[in-house]
Amino acid sequence: VYATYSGSTMAAAQYLQQVLQEKQHQVTLKTVLETQPTEFNDPDLIILASPSWDHSGEQGMPHEDYVTLQQLAQGMTFAQKPFAVIGLGDSNYTYYCGAVEHLEQWIAELQGQLKIPSLKLDQYYFFEVERKAEIVAWADRL
Repeated sequence: VYATYSGSTMAAAQYLQQVLQEKQHQVTLKTVLETQPTEFNDPDLIILASPSWDHSGEQGMPHEDYVTLQQLAQGMTFAQKPFAVIGLGDSNYTYYCGAVEHLEQWIAELQGQLKIPSLKLDQYYFFEVERKAEIVAWADRL
């Protein structure tokens, strides 16, 4: 489940999908706006991906489309459901990949389980080869 502004989070999510499919995993890639919280019941793992952005006057927030999904999920729990998080950002900003912390907190509120440490990708388009290598290594650990 991803949201994107400039396309880098989408590109990273698509690459991760390719990597996981090459490892014989079935992967469904959807935008946040295409996703209903009830769909979290079905997969063995949910990966949330977001850039960090300014939203409602706050820096380092997840993509604004996550607000809608979080509102739809209010009161729902997914006890011990495995989750993972990917955040894209720029280490030159004050809140580098701040969306990751927000999404990890949301997973805790849902009573989900963070499967592995979140992946933070710095300046994806400027260092795409290096970031893709990081995605492969993260997918191997996942």
